[in-house]
Order: sequence, then structure tokens, then C-alpha cells
Amino acid sequence: MQLQFTFVDNTMKMCIKCKETKLLGMFNRDKYKKDGYRSICKVCTKVYYEANKEKILEKHKDYREANKEKIAEIQKAYKEANKEKIKAYYEVNKEKVLEQQKAYKKANKDMYVEYSNRRRAMKIKAIPKFLHNCEVERKRIIDIFKLRRVISEATGIEHHVDHMWPLSKGGPHWSGNLQILTATENLSKSDSVCKLTKKNIKASLKIARKEYLNEDNSNGHRD
Repeated sequence: MQLQFTFVDNTMKMCIKCKETKLLGMFNRDKYKKDGYRSICKVCTKVYYEANKEKILEKHKDYREANKEKIAEIQKAYKEANKEKIKAYYEVNKEKVLEQQKAYKKANKDMYVEYSNRRRAMKIKAIPKFLHNCEVERKRIIDIFKLRRVISEATGIEHHVDHMWPLSKGGPHWSGNLQILTATENLSKSDSVCKLTKKNIKASLKIARKEYLNEDNSNGHRD
């Protein structure tokens, strides 16, 4: 049986669920539909969602688990293609975004604790071996974070400490790989790294290692 749709004019459409003719604004958009709107109105969609909430959420969860890489690639591509749009939205809705992030973090404490522990472990693993017990390097990193706070307070703009070569891409947790960015710039940038930046950081780290080992040996120690 083929469904027949009744259109009063270009601004109205009949819902196939409740059979009522409503304004197009009462339907969610759907780019795959010929007229650009879903066949079921918002009211019926909400009623269905409330009646099947747990089932729908479980289905979405299963999909995300089975398609993690695919979803990550789509999100990454979107961020790359919409950097200016994301940055502009954040600037206009800064307080709203921060409140949403705060509320989400509060509602997902366990997830954030796990993330913090995982990131801490990643940092420890990413610390160059020759700097594991170097108090000078530790102080440098602490000073960078202190500078971030000072800049944020002085400008009234939130700043972040960022790894130019991301830890997730094999970058070192080292003072020479850190930079201070505005929160807007940091949140809108991707986790990729250009070849030149990576090459320069590798070269600088190699020089730092050589200098550290020369100084260490002159003090009667060996790596």
C-alpha cells in the first residue's frame, strides 16, 4: 500500500501517525525526504520517544560502541571544515557552553575521573625517559601552567596549555612541546600535527637530551 500525503499548500503537511495536517514547522527537518521534512510530526515523535526512551538510548549506545572510529572521523572532518563557524559560535555563546560543559562534567564524574587517570598515565608514558626525575623540567611545566593562569586573569579570557604535537599522536609531554592558547583556539583546533612542527619538536628534543646528558655526566651521573 502506497502512502498518500495531503498538502494544503507549501507550508503544511499531514502527519502519517496522527493524520493531522500541520504547519511544516511542526515537523523536524530531514534532508533525505523530498520536501525536506520528516513524515511524522514533532508531537508524535516526542510521544514515541518517551514511550521507547530506554530502548532508543540503548540502540544509540550500541551504535556508538560499534562505530567509534567512524564517528570520530566524521566529527574530526566536521571540525576541520567548520573551524570558523565553531569559533564564532563559542565566542557568542561562551557562558552557555561553559555552563553546559560544567553540568555535563558534574553529571558524568566517573567518566571524567577515568579520563583524567588515563590522560595522566598517557602523560607519564609520554615524558621522555631522560626527564623522568628532572626537577628543572618539572618546574618549567609548572611555570607554563602558572603563566597560563596569569594571562587568563590579566586578559579576562580563558587560556589553555596545549600540546602542539598531541599526546594522542605520540607527542612528548615536554615543556618544548607546550604552547598557551585561548580556550577558543584550543577547543576549535584538531588533534592533528603538521609534519614541520613534528620535525622541529623532534630536533629540539634531541638537542635538549644531548644538553641534559652532557650536564648530567659533568656532575658524575649517567642516564
